[in-house]
Amino acid sequence: MSRQSVWRRVQWGWYESLPRQVYRDVAVPMTDRTRWFAAALGIGRGAVVACHSACQAYGLGSAIRDSTVHVVVKCTCPHPTTGVTVHRSLTLRPGHVTTIAGLPVTTMARTLCDVAGRVGPIRLRRLLAEAVRRGLTDPMDLRATMNDVGKFRGKVALGDLLDELSPLQAVTASALESEFLHLMSEAGLAPTAVNHPVVDAEGTTRFIDAVYLPERLPIELDSHLAHGSLLDWHDDTRRENRIVLAGWRPFLRFNWTDVTRHGAAVVDTVRRALDLAA
Repeated sequence: MSRQSVWRRVQWGWYESLPRQVYRDVAVPMTDRTRWFAAALGIGRGAVVACHSACQAYGLGSAIRDSTVHVVVKCTCPHPTTGVTVHRSLTLRPGHVTTIAGLPVTTMARTLCDVAGRVGPIRLRRLLAEAVRRGLTDPMDLRATMNDVGKFRGKVALGDLLDELSPLQAVTASALESEFLHLMSEAGLAPTAVNHPVVDAEGTTRFIDAVYLPERLPIELDSHLAHGSLLDWHDDTRRENRIVLAGWRPFLRFNWTDVTRHGAAVVDTVRRALDLAA
């Protein structure tokens, strides 16, 4: 398309002129994704969406909602666009870049390395747990990427979190299960299994959020998403009764507030229940 054709469409109001000779069709809404594309195209030079913007692009719930677009390039960028933060990295390799529906972004492992020194330890742990839970990365891939990057802010903290990461993290199904697993692992009371299949008294296969064996102690974690309606509550009651009739002990139930704000009480409750079971 010629310059004249583009300029006519701008004058007619069909296109909106963005910085650095990037144009947006006005039929396309100005969403975060649009701003990320515009920033990557406008910066050029192999620019890749990174850091907090990459976390948002992956849809991580623990990501920081930042109105600034973060991109990374291997060379210098003398004139960054307003609203865009450009990071320079000489260790950015082709293996550290992927695409999400055409949008160039850093891989999840590289993204965690980039944000490790920019977020607090709790948020970093939750980002790591969510990334592993969703299969966006794994400890082996992350350690290899950390070696590729070399020295970076937050490397020690990220390495410590990897060392503490439970093998059960990959089979958790929610942020609440990840928080419970971390809490109990720190207390030396890690559950035997997460999302464990059992057969109830009627022969139906059910799944328990966390279990302790051989004590047959079941733990139910009440997230608002999975247990938010009255119908869910009635279904949980029937399900738990049938599991108890199959030989399991009565359920212990915890919610997000219990696990994140009253962790000591949760640990004490589980420890006492295990002592009684023994």
